[in-house]
Amino acid sequence: MSKRLIINADDFGLCSSVNRGIKACFENGLVSDYSIMVNEATWPDTLKYLHGLNDGYGGFHINLTCGKSLLGKNSALTDDNGYFHSAGKLMQSLLLGRNSKEDVLLEIQSQFRLLKDAGIKITHIDTHQNVHMIPSVIQAIDLFRASENCNVFVRYPQEFSWPSPFNFTNMKRLGILNTMALSQKKRTKAKSIGGNFFNHEAPEKVAKKIKTDILKARHDLFEMAVHPGYFSQEISLYDGYTQSRETELNYLINTVKEQFHPDIEIISFREAYEKL
Repeated sequence: MSKRLIINADDFGLCSSVNRGIKACFENGLVSDYSIMVNEATWPDTLKYLHGLNDGYGGFHINLTCGKSLLGKNSALTDDNGYFHSAGKLMQSLLLGRNSKEDVLLEIQSQFRLLKDAGIKITHIDTHQNVHMIPSVIQAIDLFRASENCNVFVRYPQEFSWPSPFNFTNMKRLGILNTMALSQKKRTKAKSIGGNFFNHEAPEKVAKKIKTDILKARHDLFEMAVHPGYFSQEISLYDGYTQSRETELNYLINTVKEQFHPDIEIISFREAYEKL
């Protein structure tokens, strides 16, 4: 059974230096797909980088925790100035019933309208900081998919793999995601892998283990989420993951798809659907 891997860059739209880094990795490196987030302050810049890229296809990186809502003060998920709360506060408000899946759906729809107006054709869905593992969020995504007849993969970020070398931060993060994912059904055929690539000082070592895990696995289709970008002070205005983005970028841009592994084909989501 041939092995196929989608290397998807999250956060296209976060800011200019991240947009530039993802585009470079997509055009010249290992990245085979990307997910687009709608950040109000940086949307004009994002459109500039998306122009003519990938025939207008891309993922929808739903954003409920970064920057300002497109709905501003009219959003139920923001502070008094229209800025989103942290992922922890979002989870708390949804689990305690202070907000609902309908509130989340309004945010998703407002972001989708911008993508649609820009001519973006959605091939897959994920969320900033994987907040779709919160029940109300994934329920809102299901409502959105049904209303738009958007039958695409939704990331299922569950993977049981011991990081090597050990990284406590990633182990903790993977543990939280795995636990939350237990209550969710899968909406994708792509198995998540390589979660400890995030925030790792030696991505080439992680990549070596990923190759081994893929070749030993029973599955044939995998997705690895990556977060490349050129470092800039602008990133810190929106996200806490800053300098490590360039560490990821340096590996991803200096390795071409054909050199990754002879028995692992690097593909896009579009190509994955064609081979189902």
